[in-house]
Amino acid sequence: MTHIERNWLDYAWRVLGYSGCCTGVSKWPGYLGPHYQDGRVLIVGAVHNGAELFTPEIEKLARIARDWRRGAVSDEYYLSAVRWAYEQSRTTWEKNTVWRNLRILREELGINFQQTAFTNLAKCLLPPGENTDALFLKCNNHFPLHDLIRRLKPLAVFIAKSSEKSRKVFTQYRGLPLIYQFHNLNGLNERNEKLDEWANWAKEEYQKLRL
Repeated sequence: MTHIERNWLDYAWRVLGYSGCCTGVSKWPGYLGPHYQDGRVLIVGAVHNGAELFTPEIEKLARIARDWRRGAVSDEYYLSAVRWAYEQSRTTWEKNTVWRNLRILREELGINFQQTAFTNLAKCLLPPGENTDALFLKCNNHFPLHDLIRRLKPLAVFIAKSSEKSRKVFTQYRGLPLIYQFHNLNGLNERNEKLDEWANWAKEEYQKLRL
């Protein structure tokens, strides 16, 4: 197991074990591709969509995550289950706009899903009546994105969340790695450029760092 994989598992352990921003519900640390080191791209969503998240594979992963936390399965088994569940579920998720935009982004960058890591800013489903920004800010206080960035050392981070509050939070991250924010549904960045437009120059900046 690589150092990056160990770092991600430690992060996942903390997310699954802490209930401060997601009380009494399942939590989801995300995904680390088996070929992440070849791409080193971290893709960040906003919040889980309850209507589309629960594929049969993800429901099985939830049970495995609970087994992992109580010591019934190994680190390797859990990580393998994460990869299997996300890779099997991805084709279903990509039927909706958000994940379809993420697929287009990867294609523009010239990388595949297994070369990325993925997480949501909010680590659980949006509780009824709660504001998306409020939940993301609460979770980011407990699990700051910069901590995951420190653990995974990505070359580029793409954040599918572009509200005013999120821009204030992530402006401080500018520099290395490259940080890009865009609207999760329409793909527009803060300059109202379309996804295929800004992804083209993002690819140029990203490819320079891969050399």
